Amino acid sequence: MAVAIKGGYSQLYIKNEFAHSLDRSGLEGLMLEITGMEKGNKTLSAIISTFEALKNYADFGTTLSGTDEVNYQRDERNSANENNTENDEDDLNFNLSYTINLVLPKSDDVAVFNAIFRSLRENLLRK
Repeated sequence: MAVAIKGGYSQLYIKNEFAHSLDRSGLEGLMLEITGMEKGNKTLSAIISTFEALKNYADFGTTLSGTDEVNYQRDERNSANENNTENDEDDLNFNLSYTINLVLPKSDDVAVFNAIFRSLRENLLRK
């Protein structure tokens, strides 16, 4: 169960390898940072409650070794894709995304906005 939790909540463990040792407020803070949700969000509360419930069934003291954990995760991935003929190398994908938060100036002049969005299109949205 500990390995499954670490796989399912991998972003949490990237930020803190001992996430299972955090109290609820520490876990909430970490989840707020990762998800970008607001404090008090019901979805966030459900995620945290699920994590804490699963923790009760896990033994983090006797988790698999690093090699065994990788093999376990590979076996789980392969069993989920039994009919997939691709090899492990083809399963590896690297995706990159970014978020732009744009604070627009207060203006009634449409030319200001046209210039801002034209610049974004010319400098950031080219392929």
